[in-house]
Amino acid sequence: MALPSTLPTLPDIPDELIRRQVFSHSSSLIFTANEVTPPQSNERLEFLGDSYLNFCIANVLFRQFPTLTPGELTAIRAGVVSNANLCTWARAYGLQNQLVMGVSMVHLQIPEKAEKIIADLFEAYIGGVIISRSDGRALVEEFLEAMVKPTLEEHRMILDGTIKVDKAAVGKLYELATIQKKKLEFKFTDSDVQGAEDRWEAICLWAGKEAGRARARNQQEAKHRVAAKVLQDVAAQVS
Repeated sequence: MALPSTLPTLPDIPDELIRRQVFSHSSSLIFTANEVTPPQSNERLEFLGDSYLNFCIANVLFRQFPTLTPGELTAIRAGVVSNANLCTWARAYGLQNQLVMGVSMVHLQIPEKAEKIIADLFEAYIGGVIISRSDGRALVEEFLEAMVKPTLEEHRMILDGTIKVDKAAVGKLYELATIQKKKLEFKFTDSDVQGAEDRWEAICLWAGKEAGRARARNQQEAKHRVAAKVLQDVAAQVS
């Protein structure tokens, strides 16, 4: 999923105890237990955040796409709330850098190999915002609507048929890479959401660096789209 060009402000969590709980993985309970308040991981907050996140996204999609069927809305929502997407959102704000984990989890090398853990952290953060402030739910809804805006615009263009796929883009890009003696690679990720318009994401690496990303209903279409983007960007740099 595309990120907004300017990230919206992440709502803060004013309650320090709740904030500590948000960033406490179950493998590392950092609180001092007492008879009234046992130590807590972020799992309960994750449960709350996950539920409200799904509701907010469903509400946005329901309003933005009045002609789509429940199945179509479900497919889009599944892509938005996927672990891969929530992990991307969490990383955009550096949330993974504050996560406290136990020694037994160190080998996972956060964040590279623990996409679900970071996605869960994002959901826990949403839960933390909700319970730590009276305006938490409104702030979360406003924040999520801003985060998902580029994705909705892309889906709208797909549905309207305004996104065209240049099936010659890949070949043109390989030709340009040969001329400029640059290494060109494509990598793919599959959300496994059956029927989703953005199921596949293609990542284009130009000279070893990420040059662009694009999503589509199938792997080949995603590849053509990202190739077209990168082709345009590279041509602009040359001119």
